[in-house]
Amino acid sequence: MEDMDTETIADRVQACFSLFRQVLIELEQSSVNVTQKIRPSDVRDEIGRFRLWCGNIAAHRKGKSSLDYRLREASHISGQARELLRDLRVILEESMDRLQLLIRISPLIYCSDPNHDRKSNSMGRVIRL
Repeated sequence: MEDMDTETIADRVQACFSLFRQVLIELEQSSVNVTQKIRPSDVRDEIGRFRLWCGNIAAHRKGKSSLDYRLREASHISGQARELLRDLRVILEESMDRLQLLIRISPLIYCSDPNHDRKSNSMGRVIRL
């Protein structure tokens, strides 16, 4: 990976898309206990919003049609865009870490209760540790 200071806006956008996909894949492969807390459809909606934003301003493009190229004379705005994308990447990395933790501990926290009323919305009883 390139140094964070020399990464283009498009590089940072691609890194964010990659993390969004990782979060979504991890979520779609997780148990119902996890997907009741974090819905895959919500993540897909956020990916769609990010894709729309990128498409509208060509943040994902390289070359003369790119946002980097158009902002070449406005380094302060380019820097702000890079910083926001860096922040998004950090948030997505932290989200992935927390999601993986939730997936690991979910079976320990929630268990099925044979006496559970299936008509209720309860996800099971919480085991008191």
